[in-house]
Amino acid sequence: KNTTAYNCDKIRCSCIPERMLCGKDGSIDLSDFLDQAIRGPGGFQCTQKNGGAHDCAFEEPEMDKLIRSLIGDSSILLDCQAGECLHETQVPGYTRPVKQI
Repeated sequence: KNTTAYNCDKIRCSCIPERMLCGKDGSIDLSDFLDQAIRGPGGFQCTQKNGGAHDCAFEEPEMDKLIRSLIGDSSILLDCQAGECLHETQVPGYTRPVKQI
């Protein structure tokens, strides 16, 4: 079993205009909600069992309430292969290692 967890006290989210859930024709627009309501704390956890896919979840209190009311899930749930859910460079505070010659 391989488990990874990241926690953030503060979160800032925004929409990419004209994309799904952000104003694209036929979808709802969460732009104001993401900008005004999502503040944190938040967390991202992944567990991989027996070398299979990762079961991951992104949790944030206000986002969890929205997800629960829209689709019934407890949070944003992801099923990913290695590196598909969150790239290491997206982790707050990540610095690329300096290659030593």
